[in-house]
Amino acid sequence: MRTRRIIRTRRIYVGVPQLAGVDSDANWVAEARDGSVDHYRFAFTNVGALGPLDGQPKNESLGKIPYDDQSGSLNNEMRAFDLYLVDGRYRVVTTCASFLHAMSRGVT
Repeated sequence: MRTRRIIRTRRIYVGVPQLAGVDSDANWVAEARDGSVDHYRFAFTNVGALGPLDGQPKNESLGKIPYDDQSGSLNNEMRAFDLYLVDGRYRVVTTCASFLHAMSRGVT
């Protein structure tokens, strides 16, 4: 992918003072960490084994609670963000967690 090539070749700074990302692709997280400025943070979240075609969890009965990793990474951020961008699996619950994160840090 073009984006990944850019991240590998130079340090990325997009002009915002605070940026944090969470993804379930460990390789992407490692590349983003290596390719961005030091104060940007990227976290890996383990959502369990996924199916090869649809990206859905293979075995929902294993008891993995995927929200723990996602919420933990968000709650580690002490300040509210100016923008919360939510995409991928668990959009609704992640959006709700983002609202709660902002509200708990004084955003009304």
